Amino acid sequence: MQEQIAGDEIWPDNLGLDPKRVYIISTEKKRHLAARTGTGFYTLGPRIHESGLDARKLRYETLTDWIDTTSAVFRDLIISCPRYHKHDFNPIIQRDWYVMQAIFSTAREVELPLLTAMEIADWKQHYPRVVAVDEARRA
Repeated sequence: MQEQIAGDEIWPDNLGLDPKRVYIISTEKKRHLAARTGTGFYTLGPRIHESGLDARKLRYETLTDWIDTTSAVFRDLIISCPRYHKHDFNPIIQRDWYVMQAIFSTAREVELPLLTAMEIADWKQHYPRVVAVDEARRA
């Protein structure tokens, strides 16, 4: 559960290589990367096209999706109802919903490359050949 919500903060490693063991990623870094990618499911939320130009509304809808996802998966509750109004019988009050929103308010989507710097350099170096092969295949 910790890795799903905060794996990127618990293991903030990158894939930087050890200069003494070029091209070899340590087992520890691979484990940390696997734990870190658990937070990626938060970036799979809805894409709201009509809100894309309204940054505040888009951020609000993103936070709402993260709260709904977390509560449904980890707490087995649907807590979107208190977002709009309160019921006396609801176990989650409106204040709790906004507290969860505050928890996620500092979270940001970050791209994490799955290639080392050396692999990226190799790709850039050989990219013209890759394009030539692709064009030859299509022809």
